[in-house]
Amino acid sequence: MRNAESKGTRTILLVESDHGVRSAVSEMLCKAGYFVMQAAEGRSALDRLKNTEREIDLVIMDVFLPEKSGLQVHEEMRRWQQDIKALFTTAYSLDLAREERGITSGLYFIEKPFTQSALLQRVRAALGE
Repeated sequence: MRNAESKGTRTILLVESDHGVRSAVSEMLCKAGYFVMQAAEGRSALDRLKNTEREIDLVIMDVFLPEKSGLQVHEEMRRWQQDIKALFTTAYSLDLAREERGITSGLYFIEKPFTQSALLQRVRAALGE
């Protein structure tokens, strides 16, 4: 397995509370050539964003995180990096996620479980590639 902080030209911050899911998704992204930074919850994700010398091109995070929702964390991140792009994940139906967390159109998201191919397609769309 490749290092979670593998080399790549685009930087992705992966925020996922489940260690197994975080590891699997990180490996998928690293194999595709992305530089991946990891965080288990919103507070550590914000710390990573504030303390890295790399510009983060995309944050991938669960809609339902401990303490704060992924949407709340994204709003805080935008104070530090206004143009940061996000791809939200959820194990719940997208309709439920929209209703529960107020997800509006224009945001990118993907339902769990997902394949590597589906993930990479959504990542490229979110990055505008």
